[in-house]
Amino acid sequence: MVVLSVHVISENPNVYRALHSDDIFAMVFLLHPPVFKGDTVGKHGRVVGLVDPLDMLPFMYEFRKGESDDPKVGRAI
Repeated sequence: MVVLSVHVISENPNVYRALHSDDIFAMVFLLHPPVFKGDTVGKHGRVVGLVDPLDMLPFMYEFRKGESDDPKVGRAI
């Protein structure tokens, strides 16, 4: 499941332009499909209405800008 940033959702949850890394808040992996809100399928998928927190896998990815807080990232060890 892709969670969009607040500035994208406030425009319109059905985004018809290409998504950029700034538009994505996080990516959450699920064991099963969530409950969708309506039957409308947009360009990038469907709007999620309900997610069971126990269905989420313990991995979540987010985009970061700039330098990493971890000094080991980006260096050969």
